[in-house]
Amino acid sequence: MGFLSKLFGFGGEPEHDMSDPPVKNTLSPGMLRTARGEGYDKAATFAALDKLSAEIQLLAEAFEKKQNGLPYTIPQPQQTPEIATTKHGGFDAQDVNGYIAQLNEQIARLRQSL
Repeated sequence: MGFLSKLFGFGGEPEHDMSDPPVKNTLSPGMLRTARGEGYDKAATFAALDKLSAEIQLLAEAFEKKQNGLPYTIPQPQQTPEIATTKHGGFDAQDVNGYIAQLNEQIARLRQSL
C-alpha cells in the first residue's frame, strides 16, 4: 500500500483496531474575546487551559493503550485552577468558562471510557 493510500485510508485492511477515542482532541474555543472591563488574566487563562489540555492528552494516550491491549495507568484528576481576574485587557469570563466546561466534559467522557 502506498503512502497516500495509508494516509487517506484507501484500500487494504487496517493493521489494528482503528476505533476512535470517545472524544477526539478537536475542541477549539472558537474565540476567546478580550473583555470590556474586568476579565480573566490572559497568562493565568493560558496556564489553566494548558493544564486541562495536558490531562486530556494523558487520558487519550491511556485510552489508545487500552485499545491496543497494552498496560496503561489512569492519570490522577487535576483540579481546575482558579484563574485570576484583571481590571482591563483580560479574556471574557463567559468565553473562558464555556471552553473550560467543554474541556471538563471531554475529560469526564475519557475517564468514563477507561
